[in-house]
Parts: sequence; structure tokens; C-alpha cells
Amino acid sequence: MIADFASWRSSVGADKHQIRVALRDGDIVGWVFVRGSRNQKAELAHLCVEPSSRRIGVGSALLEAALSICEGRASTLVAGTEEYWTSAHQFLEKVGYQLSPKAADGRRVYSKTIIAPSAGHTQ
Repeated sequence: MIADFASWRSSVGADKHQIRVALRDGDIVGWVFVRGSRNQKAELAHLCVEPSSRRIGVGSALLEAALSICEGRASTLVAGTEEYWTSAHQFLEKVGYQLSPKAADGRRVYSKTIIAPSAGHTQ
């Protein structure tokens, strides 16, 4: 189950930052932090899943929650990763994120276009 944990406005403006947590048997087993939109891009700032809860859909559910946060606020969700986080690279590519040119600091940057649900679509 994904639950809303926190939502706040930054001190520099109306950008909204949100955190969602994944619960398993009442315990938090993962979380995602999305930084508010600037220039139609939101940032997937953190995605963490407890090792014992990996490969069972928790990370995918958290990424879906991140995309839902962004709908109507941004057209792209961007995630930066360190070069040595190969498991993160594989996961992001598996769930449809595209590798962009490297950032100036040498990090890998992935992005995904946010598609709003069509009329009549239910989740």
C-alpha cells in the first residue's frame, strides 16, 4: 500500500514537494520523494526500498505514485543517479525511463514523459 506521508511548499515559491511511503504489514518498506515542478520537469529526488522488499513490485508502485504526483503539474519526471548505481540504472530502464545526456557533474540522468490518464480511465 502506498500512503501520503508529507507534502509541503518550498521556502522559495509554490513548488510542491511530496513524499509517499510503501507499507507492508504495517511497516514502512520504501519511500519516494518528488521535488516540485520547474519548467514542466519534476525531480525524482529519492527512491528507497528496503532490501527485503525488493523485486516484489514495491519500487514500481512507488514510481507510479511519483508519476501520479506529477500529473497536471509537470510533463517530465527526471531522476539523477550516480555512475556506480548499476541496479538503479537497470531498474529505471526496465520501467521505461530513458537515459539522457550526462549531467555536468557526471551523474546519469533518466527521464520519463508523464502521460495523464485518458477520460474514463480508472486505476
